[in-house]
Amino acid sequence: MFVMDLGDCTDFARRCPEQYEAVLDCTAFVNYRRMGVGDKPVLALSFRNREPLRMKKKT
Repeated sequence: MFVMDLGDCTDFARRCPEQYEAVLDCTAFVNYRRMGVGDKPVLALSFRNREPLRMKKKT
């Protein structure tokens, strides 16, 4: 298991919302694909936000 400790992501999520969301989505996708072929997940994220973030809904 590879754990990426991103620390406090509040400012990053505000400044670069697309990149922030991409980190989350890509991590989930890698694990999803591995699980789809019977392998175990290999990526985990560790981070915090000082306050709730409002992300744009995907259409």
